[in-house]
Amino acid sequence: MKRRFLLVLAAVALLGALSAEASLNLTLREVGSNHLTWGEDDDDMDAYKFTTQGNDPYVYTDGFKRALEEGETVLSFEYKLDKPISDFQLYFKAPTNTWSGTYSVRNLVMNAATEWTEFRLDISAQLTAWGVGSRGDQLRFDFGGAAGKTISVRRVRICKPENDPYVYEDNNVASKKKLIETGLPLLVITTEGGVFPTAEYVKPSVAGAVGSDIINNEYVNGRLQIYEGSETPAYDSGDYADGVSGMRIRLRGNSSAGSYAKPFKIKLEKPRDLLLRDDEQKWADDEWLLIRDEKMVDIAGYKMCELLGMDFAPQCRFVNVWFNKQYQGLYLLQDYVKRNAKCRINISDTGYLFEDDPYWWTADDYIQSSKYPTFSYTFRDPKLKNMSLDRRIYIEDYLSAYEQAVTKGGYAAYIDVTSLAAYALGHEILGTHDSAGANMYLTKYDDTDASKIKVALMWDFDTSETYQLDWSNTKKDRLKAFYNNRDLTFNNTLVARWKRDGARIIRGMLSWLDDYAGSDVLAGHDRSVEYDNTKWGQANPTASESIARQRIYFPARQAWLNAHISEISTDGSGVTEAVAEAEVKQVRYFNLLGVESAEPFSGVNVVVTTYTDGTRRAEKVVR
Repeated sequence: MKRRFLLVLAAVALLGALSAEASLNLTLREVGSNHLTWGEDDDDMDAYKFTTQGNDPYVYTDGFKRALEEGETVLSFEYKLDKPISDFQLYFKAPTNTWSGTYSVRNLVMNAATEWTEFRLDISAQLTAWGVGSRGDQLRFDFGGAAGKTISVRRVRICKPENDPYVYEDNNVASKKKLIETGLPLLVITTEGGVFPTAEYVKPSVAGAVGSDIINNEYVNGRLQIYEGSETPAYDSGDYADGVSGMRIRLRGNSSAGSYAKPFKIKLEKPRDLLLRDDEQKWADDEWLLIRDEKMVDIAGYKMCELLGMDFAPQCRFVNVWFNKQYQGLYLLQDYVKRNAKCRINISDTGYLFEDDPYWWTADDYIQSSKYPTFSYTFRDPKLKNMSLDRRIYIEDYLSAYEQAVTKGGYAAYIDVTSLAAYALGHEILGTHDSAGANMYLTKYDDTDASKIKVALMWDFDTSETYQLDWSNTKKDRLKAFYNNRDLTFNNTLVARWKRDGARIIRGMLSWLDDYAGSDVLAGHDRSVEYDNTKWGQANPTASESIARQRIYFPARQAWLNAHISEISTDGSGVTEAVAEAEVKQVRYFNLLGVESAEPFSGVNVVVTTYTDGTRRAEKVVR
């Protein structure tokens, strides 16, 4: 397949007359189609396949990606058809921006054909008379007036007569076949009715909150197929049926959800290992993420989690995504952060998985942090609102005691300092800038004092490598209460860990980069970046360029940390005294329904204390 494609390109180059704009290639739009079902042709996975379902089956093209050039006057496509159509009708978008039979060509004939057959129509008169041909214009194909006919269509374009057969406008425009040839997995996502997931983008409306977030990001139902090196899918979820087959997909993320290429969360109806590893029983799960990683910083961050020995290092691989008949781009397919004792996070049935979260202000409920004004605790498993009263009282009391211990000393009784120091060291090695976006995923194995809070993994790496010759913002902001604490447990643990393992970790990162540079997927990854850049109009680095950058960054960062690690106090010099408790400014009471009062309720209450220095603490639940 690859050899034949290259020969075609060589022939085009020799002709010379064919420019990069040899044809205006058109895509067909599933949204808005009528009286037909969509499928996929067995002979060409890039073809459209329809079965008519009523007496008015039609489909629109997407808007023209550019204006037609002078001389581009031929509409052409290839088709297969089981029964003839004698009343095929071609509509042109009218100057009044409406669809009307007045602006159409009627009674066109498509003969039955079991092999790919060319349809050609000179539309020069219509283009001139009706003023069609600008960027954004559309066509509509009406496939007769009868149900029960099956049609496959491919290579839809408007071209100059001398520029046929079909030529890509740009060799970097992706097709499913091209993407399979890269060697990276191809995820083909098809949603019911061609619906693309949506969300509402919001800014915080409460004091002390930061960032932007999404709400109302509902799932849409669909089907997922994965192709790996073959035009036969290695995995097919099937069409959506509740609890039986298919998948659901929604937008995810906070500020990243507002980017040009959206991140997604996938929820399968039946658990499966979408990374297609050998041990399906071990790796199967029903929840997965598709995120953008344009500089290979997320995949490097997860490798850092592994080298630091954190409880969870998300597994991932780069994939191309085809979403509802169009290329969506290059993504990182990865584990979702959740409870799964076999392959993700292991906590007991009475344990907790939660976040020290800057986006608490869109959560249903949360426990306010007094340690950091912009953060609060939001719970993943179980949800705070679903906890029994005893469990909620326990974790709120525990977090209150932990935060007081950060202020007064003795925090090691409540939090696993080894995991906290690993988190901090990882962000120092990565030189993170965004201390607020780097959410902390925390666990507590059970609801007894035999377990402590642990930092399960590192997360959110889009500002990695910002600081090569300075401390990260994690030190200067997020964790400064530990770095400047009279209790030196954290400092001693972090410094000892760097001295013991720093060189090994850097070697591990460089070895991982070397392995990726020598892998059989590097060329396909680089090629996929080119397709992605063409899709989104970007100039993101190839994998080879990202690896070259990181090979320079990590040794330089190691040298700087070796020279400056002594600035972290391990003897008490230069650290801030433990802050005395500020005077109480205000006490507010909330029942579990969120009703506020100046006095305690007779039932169940959450007590939120505000101090004169502006800090707040959700201290406990009282009865």
